[in-house]
Formats: sequence, structure tokens, C-alpha cells
Amino acid sequence: MTLKDLNIGETAVVGTVGGEGALRQHFLDMGLIPGEEVTLVKFAPMGDPMEIGRASCRERVSLRV
Repeated sequence: MTLKDLNIGETAVVGTVGGEGALRQHFLDMGLIPGEEVTLVKFAPMGDPMEIGRASCRERVSLRV
């Protein structure tokens, strides 16, 4: 399952972080690390980007998928 497969309000635990090089490092820098619990908060009107919340802090992250 990937983040884009979640429904709004669903929570999942990050198992692996995909991508390569700078893209992968960007996800890790934003706190999307294996073991982190994330919740899909909302999608933009056209579906991209998506907003996710992390359980370890009150910060929310917007991602284009």
C-alpha cells in the first residue's frame, strides 16, 4: 500500500520510503521515516497535493504524489 491508497482519515505506519537520491532524502527530511505513523488529512480539490499528519508531532506535510 502507498500513501495515495489511503482514504481521508485513515492512519498507516510507514514501512519503507521509496524514491531515489534527493527525492528519497526529501521525504526522510520531512519525517517520513520507517515506523512513523501518518494520517491522511485531506486531498487538494484536484487530488494533488495531499496533506498528511504525523503522529509524533503536530506538524502537517503536503506532498505531491
